[in-house]
Amino acid sequence: METTRRSAWRSPSRRPSATASSCAAGWTASSADPRGSPSSTTRPAPMRSRGTRSRSTRSSPPTSWRSRAAAWPASAAGPTERQKTSPARCSSTRRRRRRMSPSGTNPPRVRRSSPSSASSSRGSPSTGAPRGCSPPSARTASIAASSRSAPPGPREGRSPMSVSPFELAALLGQPRPTEQQAAVTAAEPGPMLVVAGAGAGKTETMASRVVWLVANGLAAPNEVLGLTFTRKAAQQLKRRIRRRLAQLAEPAAARGLGLSEEQRRRLSEAAPTVRTYDSFAGSIVTEYGLLAPVEPGARVLSQAEKYAVADQVVATRGEEFAGDKSLSTVTGEVVSLFDALFEGSITTRAAAEGTREVRQWIASLDPAPRARSKDGMNAESRKALAAQERRLAYLPLVEDMIGELKKRRARSFGQTTAIAATLAAEHPRVGAAQRSAYRVIMLDEYQDTSHLQRRLLRDLFGGARDDGLTVNAVGDPMQGIYGWRGATATNLKNFPRDFPAQDGPAPVRQLTTSFRNPGEVLELANDVSDGLFAASGEATRPVEPLEPFAGNAEGEVTLSCVADAEEEIALVADGLAGRYRDALEEARRERAAGRMPEPFTAAVLVRQNDQLAPLEEALNARGVPTEIVGLTGLLDVPEVADALAAATLVARPQDNAAALRLLAGPAVGLGTRDLLALHNRARHLARLARDRGEDADEEATNADEPAALAKLKQAVREARLPNSDEIVGLGDAAGDLGEATGMSEEGRERVRRVAAALRELRSKSLSLPLTELFTEIIGVLGLRTEVLARADPRSDGAAGTVHLDRLLEYVAGFESIPGMTLSRLLDLLAYARKHDRGLERGEVVVRGDRVQLLTVHKAKGLEWQHVVIPHCTKSWEPTKGKIKEYLTGATVPPAGLSGADDELDIDDLEVENHTDLKKAIAALRGDLYDEQAEEARRLFYVALTRAEKSVTVTAHRRNDKGKETEPFEPFQRLHDARPDAAGTWLNSHEVEYGEGARPAKPEARFPSLPEAPEPGIAEGARLVAEALEEPAESGEDETSRLWERDVTALVDERRAREAESAPVEISAELTASDLVNASRDPVEFARRQRRPVPFKPNSYAKRGTAFHEWVERHFGGGALIDEDELFDPGNADVSGRQLEDLKESFLASGWAEHTPESVELPFEITVGPAVVRGRMDAVFRDPDTGGYLIVDWKTGRQPDAEDRRNAAIQLAVYKAALEKRLRAAGEEAPIRAMFFYVRPGVAVEPDDLPGTEELARRLRLGEAPGGAAD
Repeated sequence: METTRRSAWRSPSRRPSATASSCAAGWTASSADPRGSPSSTTRPAPMRSRGTRSRSTRSSPPTSWRSRAAAWPASAAGPTERQKTSPARCSSTRRRRRRMSPSGTNPPRVRRSSPSSASSSRGSPSTGAPRGCSPPSARTASIAASSRSAPPGPREGRSPMSVSPFELAALLGQPRPTEQQAAVTAAEPGPMLVVAGAGAGKTETMASRVVWLVANGLAAPNEVLGLTFTRKAAQQLKRRIRRRLAQLAEPAAARGLGLSEEQRRRLSEAAPTVRTYDSFAGSIVTEYGLLAPVEPGARVLSQAEKYAVADQVVATRGEEFAGDKSLSTVTGEVVSLFDALFEGSITTRAAAEGTREVRQWIASLDPAPRARSKDGMNAESRKALAAQERRLAYLPLVEDMIGELKKRRARSFGQTTAIAATLAAEHPRVGAAQRSAYRVIMLDEYQDTSHLQRRLLRDLFGGARDDGLTVNAVGDPMQGIYGWRGATATNLKNFPRDFPAQDGPAPVRQLTTSFRNPGEVLELANDVSDGLFAASGEATRPVEPLEPFAGNAEGEVTLSCVADAEEEIALVADGLAGRYRDALEEARRERAAGRMPEPFTAAVLVRQNDQLAPLEEALNARGVPTEIVGLTGLLDVPEVADALAAATLVARPQDNAAALRLLAGPAVGLGTRDLLALHNRARHLARLARDRGEDADEEATNADEPAALAKLKQAVREARLPNSDEIVGLGDAAGDLGEATGMSEEGRERVRRVAAALRELRSKSLSLPLTELFTEIIGVLGLRTEVLARADPRSDGAAGTVHLDRLLEYVAGFESIPGMTLSRLLDLLAYARKHDRGLERGEVVVRGDRVQLLTVHKAKGLEWQHVVIPHCTKSWEPTKGKIKEYLTGATVPPAGLSGADDELDIDDLEVENHTDLKKAIAALRGDLYDEQAEEARRLFYVALTRAEKSVTVTAHRRNDKGKETEPFEPFQRLHDARPDAAGTWLNSHEVEYGEGARPAKPEARFPSLPEAPEPGIAEGARLVAEALEEPAESGEDETSRLWERDVTALVDERRAREAESAPVEISAELTASDLVNASRDPVEFARRQRRPVPFKPNSYAKRGTAFHEWVERHFGGGALIDEDELFDPGNADVSGRQLEDLKESFLASGWAEHTPESVELPFEITVGPAVVRGRMDAVFRDPDTGGYLIVDWKTGRQPDAEDRRNAAIQLAVYKAALEKRLRAAGEEAPIRAMFFYVRPGVAVEPDDLPGTEELARRLRLGEAPGGAAD
């Protein structure tokens, strides 16, 4: 029997309090502006939905913080002008600013704490305020009387003291902030630049800053905008802020802050907006694009598609460039110019005019003194003139690209940001609307923003347009390492002027306590930054030296330089092998003592990818497990490459490379002899095709046919016959084995199976969507089973099926392109391999119990216990030959067109003749080289600061070509300053070159072919090549047998389709919903197991996203929607009105009044042959039994009896999972489980739920689980 209740627990009758009423009514009073001007701005409550709030520009600061400053007694704070001490502003001595450079201001120097004050270095324990700041007195004005809208703060109806960062951290159970963190967190609203060193906790401080503003009534959560660079970083920041805000609404914190129930509710409902910079620019164009005017709904195209468009455009005008450069080179240069123009927001017309001006200027220069040529030019002048001509030739191609993208309703990321910046600059209403929507803007990694992003943000939120706006940027000048992709190093310096306060440039604060690095490592990092700042001519350091947190472990530093690269690799491998063995021994001791050992983490960070393979080989030879991170793209991952090979054979059976990949790989596993026999069969079929073609041509020859037709046939024959081997490939031979001589029976059977699979896939390729086709390919080849069998998917570092899932995501994205076909998709993926690094595999994650090898760029933001930086030689310096400037670089737009601060156009160059021009070009290149050299030193700094315990830096004196080299200059300086840290150090005069010591010059190969992925393939290719001169003998006429085979295969396929049942292999990973679906409709479940096509997003997904997210926020959870709920067909669509009804029903049910033990509780249990994973919506303490109560929220109608029996399986899985969890914790308690149907407010609890053994039995037998009776 099932027990049906109207609600789980009745909530007490609630009456809205006066505080809640005032919140709902909004804020109407006003208060005095601390600068002396009255504020009459009345703002609506910010907790309303954005669709109902006023969109008017708000130019005055929040009156809540103004009223607080005004309420301070004179003895504590003095006058209320902004330049005097306030609760968020430390003593005025910290507000002195020094000039940083002509383009910016210097951050104020931060005082160092003396040893005697170390005990109070984190703030004054007596006041809870940062040192140097006066404590606030009791407030005399209630925030309830403020004209600010009603963010959920602690002050409605009472007058508490201002909540300090220290008090807030204690309420939320967070570590006590440092003095610097507290100063940043509690800074008064307004613009501020935070210069945060490596490992200084910038993300945590950003989150704390937002929460402090909300807790003190200075902002509402839905008025917060956070911008960062990657989706991963955006998700992390958003989760952290939402988690802290949810903690504010918890009973203990709410009592400490004096929050009313209404405030708690509104706090749990609101959420900040955190996006990537690109996504934010896209939202601007989507909302206001018609003002430009541009197509608001245009899709953003991938790098691969951008190159495909450029290739198409260049091909139409190929004859214009048939000369010194190939068409592929022209395509790359056109794309580079396209990107550069949009990055600088430069039109093709302006670029053309500027180029003509430069061309005319070069031509008008006086001849070079002592010039031998008639025109007085030198080689550099001619090169510069040719570059201008080539740019003028490329610009029409760029215009063609723009036109083609318009036809496709697509645009690049650069175009999107350029359009957004233009909208912000030319249409003030765009910025006004954004400033009205967002009052707190947090800009992460600001040193990595481009000039165009700086313009966009400045025009939206800068220029002192609104003195109540809080714009905080966080960045580190020493971690600016992305200049090669458009980042502008001066943006951080320019921030105080771009986003000024009302009384001058924005203040600058610093975070210089590293929670990651030991002091020994920080000494190296500080020495590198000292040298860099001194070389750049800075009057003072823009950021103070880093200091270790008191709790950081002791560190170890080793600096070594040996004779050659081979010796260096051995040195690195020996050192890491020793650390790995020590970690294993330590782990054994910890486990023997009953403690959980700390995972061993280590990384080798290199400058270039080609340095990774020899290091990995040396480590593996010493028994150290390794992982190369990001060496190849997604398309080169083995299981992905197999899927693409099969897809290629579906569309192009003659593709021998794809056939060899598939047939010799694990999916088919043909041996060398069978591959050779298959090749002979392919050659035989090619010869048959050629012979039939010649016979047909002869039969078709007619003496009476026109001469033109005869000539055309002859041309076709001449074009076709020499390439007949390309017409028939291994894929064709696999589908037409005939009497392939020399093939084993087992090999023949394997080939027949794969040929049948390819025939079926080919028949479906014209009707199935591409995503489903690739899902079918993955299933037919058993690729998911293969990768899961390769390693335990739950083990640390195991990728599982993530790469196959990533492939399906990319296919789904390409599928949205109009007119996309399988053949076009394969072409795009080929472009992606060449121009988009083979597509991104996914995020880099630190893995334990192995050594990870990767480039320094990929390591940014990560940390390991032990870090090794090898090959730290002159190779770290930039390559001069690759530096491009606008005088000799056709892909660089003329200077002075983008408005960037650091560009020197022709008017800035002191040039009178062609000799001066040569010197000017060298000077421009020198400046660019210096910038790239500075970035290389910053890259070295980033590498050093990844280490938690030890860092080892190594170099060699003789490279693999036998030439002497030198250590990287910053590395050499580190050694010179601390010779005690040197391990093995060989000076240049100690390098010995014996007779014949230099290695032989490596042989050049042309053409350069990729190495075979597996030894068997290489051996097979060799034998195939040897057999080319010995073609197989032709067998008997096989036409009838070919027809018979095809017909038989078709009949077999038809019989298989008409069969009543067929065995289906159940996935090794299931969800609770899978078990419910197996119960509800076993046939459909089997179909989806055979072809696991993702469900399309629908109304149920909207319901899950809306209601479940709201409920999880209400309970303070992470708002994670499980796939069990996302596509539950028992739930119904929820419109805006319906969502509000659901919220009201939920709040009236009584569940809202109870605090769950867990929300979105993840689980994993084994049911028969499958692992079932999922999340439970909520787990409460059961007041009736003292045990636990699992509740699953349902937003749809109540099901009938049959559906209830099936749905009970879901609760059975949840109950079994919780029982397992309790047993592991040594706890036994009764467990109940129920569904709560929110609309009618009805709880349905089955009285009897099957256990895991019963579930496994039914799953094996394919029975419909009976569940409980009515």
